[in-house]
Amino acid sequence: IQFEVIREKIIDKGTIVERIRYGLSYFKRNPHVFVFGVCSHMVFAYALVQMIIILPNYVNNFLNQSADTFASGQIYYGVGALLAGVFVRRAFRKVETVKTVIILMILFAITCFSISNFSDMYVFFACMLMIGITNAGVRIERVTYLFENIPNEVIGRTNSVFSLLNTVVRLLFIGLFSLAFFENSANSSLPYFVGAVVVILSSIPLITGHKRISQKMS
Repeated sequence: IQFEVIREKIIDKGTIVERIRYGLSYFKRNPHVFVFGVCSHMVFAYALVQMIIILPNYVNNFLNQSADTFASGQIYYGVGALLAGVFVRRAFRKVETVKTVIILMILFAITCFSISNFSDMYVFFACMLMIGITNAGVRIERVTYLFENIPNEVIGRTNSVFSLLNTVVRLLFIGLFSLAFFENSANSSLPYFVGAVVVILSSIPLITGHKRISQKMS
């Protein structure tokens, strides 16, 4: 493929700290992008923790089921993620990106509320399917928004900031849900309730700041 170089490639040899500072300086100029990136990332942070920490305890102590049910739940989750990759962009093609993220986050929270209150296997499988769809759907729409609004030369720095914050949030979730309190069968479904509340709270800044967040960067 023939192409013409329009700008000389500059290799950034800065340290990790310098890159994070660069990303933070960009967010100071564009706080609405920061708000969107952090709030929409909460779904992914929680979904990852629930698959590793919450789900095994939930299946064993709340559903009173074996490893077969746990494995089947993961399969439904994976199928949901695949469906999101195929259908989410098509299903929401006429809906603005930020609105789509808000809708999917609310559906994710409703699903977590449901799974925390019903100990039925069919409800469990349906919820795992929906968690897969909504989590992957939010990630698709989130990446779309970030690529459309953050310049190429900055996006690596901003992703460094998001990755750092996401790691911190996951560590906090892991520390919280690893407490012996949640090991009790009566409390083993509470982490899903907590996750629903966290996602709902994270969606509020997106709802209240929707117009500003939705504006295209110049």
